Amino acid sequence: MGILQNLATTNEVCYGIVVPYKNNNFSTEELDRCVYSGNSTLVKQEVILKRRTRNPLNILSYIKWVKTLKVNKYDIVYINHTEDFFLSMVLCLFIQKKFFIYGVHDALGHGGLRTNFLMKKANEMLITRSRSLLAFSNSQSNILLKGFPKKEVFTIPLALKHFGDSNEIDSNCDTIQFLFFGNIAAYKGLDILLKAVKNLSRKYKNFGLTIAGRCPDWDTTYLPMIDNEMPVDAHIRFIDNSEIAGFFSNAHYLVLPYKDVTQSGPLMIAYNYDMPVLASKLDGFEEFLDEGKSGYFFKSESVEELTSAMELSILRTKEEYVRLKRSTSAYAKNRFGIEAISAQYMQMFNEVASKVV
Repeated sequence: MGILQNLATTNEVCYGIVVPYKNNNFSTEELDRCVYSGNSTLVKQEVILKRRTRNPLNILSYIKWVKTLKVNKYDIVYINHTEDFFLSMVLCLFIQKKFFIYGVHDALGHGGLRTNFLMKKANEMLITRSRSLLAFSNSQSNILLKGFPKKEVFTIPLALKHFGDSNEIDSNCDTIQFLFFGNIAAYKGLDILLKAVKNLSRKYKNFGLTIAGRCPDWDTTYLPMIDNEMPVDAHIRFIDNSEIAGFFSNAHYLVLPYKDVTQSGPLMIAYNYDMPVLASKLDGFEEFLDEGKSGYFFKSESVEELTSAMELSILRTKEEYVRLKRSTSAYAKNRFGIEAISAQYMQMFNEVASKVV
């Protein structure tokens, strides 16, 4: 939303939102806030689905909406990642390829996720139909360039994600709080983290782990791994956006024990709140974390290395932590601030628009 508002200071921007029948991540008020910010050049168009995503009757709503894109004759149409087969089909039918940029979040599916045929086809259709592709990491760009060598591929990292003001925590380092945040899937490695916490709980009492996010198999997969000696505070549910700043304000480190990664939204939330990160040493993280300045790496899927990284974090002095937090802030704002990322979007849009004939 910050990027949209920034772009609208020098451009006329229309943003379209598809509001799903269930499990919408943003309230109407939050979506409206992007428009009602005193900027008359930012316009919202909204499709509120009254049926589940896989219902083909949604095609009628999509056609009506997408036709407005043709009527208004926009210079560029940028589509952010969608897994909706019917929306993808309508977009491919109605939008001319030469205007079309598609933001691809996952060039390949994550390991451990069930492959949905329609979701996969939706992604493939948009990639094929688009003139240009946008990836959010160099590792994803390389995959796209290899698979689609004739496509124009841009790379722009995710921007910092702001969810309200925070309360500083660095005045208290007596008990170190770790955070695991976001929807829980097998590839995110929560099982590795819980094993590390179990190891540490035998030796230290001055730390805790907060887990916040939805998980369909919590009771059967992860809850049995937690015993009474482990300092785990679990919030297994949908986390409202109004709660996010609180979770990140009350933790010292975000832990990302992923087994596979393309790019990470929680990482950009942590950086927004100047929070250092402990992350698996994977390509998708290595280009976004400066070892020793914004956090620390550990070997992916290694309980021993994660345990060691967390132990060093527990033992780090208050002064050391404050320095780490300050260097995290400087690194994040320089690389992923809204102004810097918005400028990269404008450069991409201008480059594509200049080639449209």
